[in-house]
Order: sequence, then structure tokens, then C-alpha cells
Amino acid sequence: MRQDGKVAIVTGASTGIGQASAKALHQAGFRVFGTSRRKVASSAEGITMIACDVTDDASVKTAIDQVLDTTGRIDVLVNSAGTGLLAGAEESSVHQAQALFDVNLFGVIRMTNAVLPCHAESKSGTDRQYKFGSRRDTCPILGPLLLHEARSRRFFGVPRP
Repeated sequence: MRQDGKVAIVTGASTGIGQASAKALHQAGFRVFGTSRRKVASSAEGITMIACDVTDDASVKTAIDQVLDTTGRIDVLVNSAGTGLLAGAEESSVHQAQALFDVNLFGVIRMTNAVLPCHAESKSGTDRQYKFGSRRDTCPILGPLLLHEARSRRFFGVPRP
């Protein structure tokens, strides 16, 4: 189904799932704005890359304002910015765990809080948000990351896959 005229923001769009999501949305007819911590050249035709550090409130506000100034709307938010921590809970520092949560959980909250007012104003009925990064397999060295996933799913009411 073509979504011509709709606007999507994809965090973490410089690589991986975020990049693939941005490309798929563009192919579906969306005007796509991809984000990365630092401004990078567009990785694919039809995707406008903007700088947005999801751990920084001012950076998130600037990015959202830039999209709204350009398009006047945001219809879809895909939260795919993320980081990992490959260490056991006993091997991880508090600083490492805080950095993980700041991107993977609080970054989602920051982006969601910044975009929700746009959704409320648009009243288009097609507003969507997505969070990627499920962990199906457990591994003892993924303690903090798995805890983040459990908290994130519980917070946003996402059922286990």
C-alpha cells in the first residue's frame, strides 16, 4: 500500500535495521528522514539524513523541529537507534549500563515524547511508532541488554515475540 505524502523518521538509519527500515519506507512512498548521532551523507536515494543524538534532549528537539519545519508533519516514528553491551552483569560497570539504557530505553522515550504532540495535532489516524531490537535468545553475557529489553517491552506494552 503506497503511503505517498506521509513522513517517517527512522532513528539509527545510518546502518543495519534502521537503514533497511528507511529504505523500505521510502520504497513504500514515505518521505523519509533518517537520523544518526553525527551528520552523514544519505546512504540511499530518497532518505534525508539529519544529525540526532537520542541521548540529548536538545538534539532530539532540533531534529524534530527540522523535520516539522520542512514537512509540517510526522506520521511514523521508527526507533531503531541502539547500542549493545557484550558483558556479564558482574563484568559491566554502572556507567556502561547507564549508557546502554540512555540510548536503548530513554532514547526511545525522548523521541516518543518529542513526536507524540505532532501525532495528536495531525489527527490523521495513521500515526505509528515502532521499536526494533528484540532479543529472543538468552546468553549470560547479555545481562544488562536483556534487562533493558524486558523493561522496554514492559514500559511500552509490547508482547514477547
